Parts: sequence; C-alpha cells; structure tokens
Amino acid sequence: MMNSPPDTPAITVAIPPYGSMRIVDESGGDALSVFAANWDVMWPKIRSNLEEMCEYSGRSEDLKAPVWMAEGEWLEPDVFMSDEADLFLSIILRKAPVWDFFIKDNEIVHCQPVF
Repeated sequence: MMNSPPDTPAITVAIPPYGSMRIVDESGGDALSVFAANWDVMWPKIRSNLEEMCEYSGRSEDLKAPVWMAEGEWLEPDVFMSDEADLFLSIILRKAPVWDFFIKDNEIVHCQPVF
C-alpha cells in the first residue's frame, strides 16, 4: 500500500482535525466511489473508533502521523468478516499496527488493530 504505483486508483479525503488521507484500491474495484460518496458519514465513526483504539492500546501518538494512508476495497467472499461487512478500510499511520475497519451500509461492524 505505501509503495503503490502512481497509477493505482486512489482518492484523497479530509480527516479533520488530522488533515487528509489517501485511500488506494489496489483491487481495482469501484469501492473508492463508495468511500468518496459516503466519507462525510463514515469519517466521524471511523475517527471515534480509531481514537479509542489508539488510546486503549497506548498508541495515541500515532494519530500525529505526518502522512495518513489507507487501503479501501470491497471484501471478497469467504474472508474474515465478509458475512457481516461489505467494505474494508485499513489505515496505516506509522509502521504498525494497521487499523482495520469492516463496514456495511456506512456503519462500522468491526474494527481492530493488526500488529
């Protein structure tokens, strides 16, 4: 994700108060259009959960990362959480962990740090 080719489909979204974040879709699907259309509804929920997870795991300093990157895509059938979610968003702030969000109808159905 961090070394995605420049022609990889991507969008940049506002993530107040942190600035902006680039979301790439390395699967080449149309998930980015869903993120773009619904970001204003998704971000407050993602932000709240992310801040809570960072605080709980002692990683609040990670929220001050100079560059925010993410990968967003449709979940493939028969993978973790695909029975409950449609979209997957994985946020990387520093090296580890990555912060995974599983989303259905603009609602977070599960989120977790992955070390």
